[in-house]
Amino acid sequence: MAYSRVLVVYEQTSAGDRALLAADLIAERDGSQVTVVSVVQLEQVPRWRTRWSRGTGIWNDVLIECARTDLERAEQLLDCEARFEVLVGSERKAVAGAAQERGCDLIIVPAPRR
Repeated sequence: MAYSRVLVVYEQTSAGDRALLAADLIAERDGSQVTVVSVVQLEQVPRWRTRWSRGTGIWNDVLIECARTDLERAEQLLDCEARFEVLVGSERKAVAGAAQERGCDLIIVPAPRR
């Protein structure tokens, strides 16, 4: 079966590296368009007990910057051309939405860390 659009969820682990390798092989075989994403769940400001911000904006910037760094590493590991994006939200909803928006026919997710 040939895949035309592949979405890879990347995390900087050995499982994430293997997911990239699989996408690279599929892209080479099928000429697929590859999109590599890193998903960030942003911290929410707690609304109980205080009205003051607890610095979540700075922490969220750090989380997004870490995701961008992961994607830079992914770019170095891939041989094929790809798009790289940071998705924000719960992993399940963000990945499903991105796959549907791009018309992906394959989603590659790293194995869980168990």
